[in-house]
Amino acid sequence: MVPEINSTYRWEGAVHTETEWLLIVKTRSDQFEEVRAAIRELHSYDLPEIVMLDITDGDPDYLAWIDASVRHAH
Repeated sequence: MVPEINSTYRWEGAVHTETEWLLIVKTRSDQFEEVRAAIRELHSYDLPEIVMLDITDGDPDYLAWIDASVRHAH
């Protein structure tokens, strides 16, 4: 979690500036739907920001660690 970021956004016809927390979830793409469903269920916003960023390349050891971490979480 990244605490106290400043967000400016348009909602219901007005521009808002708020302090929010940013949550970054690292997982595999095949787990995205499960993560999205959990966020939608638990988040207080009507429309929380939920995006998936595809990793096209990265350090192989780090990517293996993510894979192993997710596999052991279930």
